[in-house]
Amino acid sequence: MADRQGVLAGRTGKGTRTNYFDSGTWKEVPGLDNFSVAANEPTATTYNSFEGSFAEVGNAEVGDASWDIVSFMPHHPAFKHMEEKRVSQDSVQFRVETAEVTKFQPSSGATVALGTDGSVTFAGTGLGSKAVDLGEVARGMCFKIGGSLYTIESISDDTTPVFVVEAPAAAVTADGYEVVYPILRWEFSGIVKTPFSMEITRESPISSRLVVTPTQIIPLPSIQTSLTG
Repeated sequence: MADRQGVLAGRTGKGTRTNYFDSGTWKEVPGLDNFSVAANEPTATTYNSFEGSFAEVGNAEVGDASWDIVSFMPHHPAFKHMEEKRVSQDSVQFRVETAEVTKFQPSSGATVALGTDGSVTFAGTGLGSKAVDLGEVARGMCFKIGGSLYTIESISDDTTPVFVVEAPAAAVTADGYEVVYPILRWEFSGIVKTPFSMEITRESPISSRLVVTPTQIIPLPSIQTSLTG
């Protein structure tokens, strides 16, 4: 079965939040935008031998994580905390989270059940009780059922589409649902690398930049059902 074409799961970074851990509490850093992680490429070493040459790829270097500070408030406790940590070179824990976006909201009578092979069975009444109702749903979105998320792995390009999710650990009995683009959470620790830069212009907020060197390569984000805090 060919996968559904023409519908793409994706979203912008609108509503993304950054939190840091301080004295047992997660606190938000205000004014941040444009989070990025540098993916440094590992170097390859070539070795010559009697029968030719071969190459081995080394370990990748840890890339910096950085944010544009589009509204810099140096008097805010979050920025004073970052400056203190930069001076002391103590590690800071960060969580960067996108917002959840609902992509399909079915009627209250519609249900889905999930098999251990990832198969999705629609039932119930009203909008969302049949697979054909989910015409704008795409691979990579998630069924949200009872506070748990199940990533849609494939959708067949049939008159009656067949939905398959990433195989759950156990079968999920028929229940109400919604389809969401989930919260993505990047979680890592790092050292504040540089002092805060500063740019002051007449007709825009004071801006700056926050640069952190993670203690290890940042892994892929996890999906979450609720935001920190």
